[in-house]
Amino acid sequence: MKTYDFIIRNIGSKVYITGTGDLAINSSLRKFIFNKTVFTLLKLTKGGMAVLCDEKGKEYLVPPKNVREVGN
Repeated sequence: MKTYDFIIRNIGSKVYITGTGDLAINSSLRKFIFNKTVFTLLKLTKGGMAVLCDEKGKEYLVPPKNVREVGN
């Protein structure tokens, strides 16, 4: 399955962020990556970024390759 298909099929699902591709260097996302914080996948932007929402309603933009679905 391509990344685009994964994102489109999982809108509204619970996801977490991985540090693949040096995303963990980003200090604002590092704590979420290492703690495997659960987000809700909202949408895919025209620019190709995934929009994630935390439990407080704050939105974050991350590359789709760094989004993984939370297991059962």
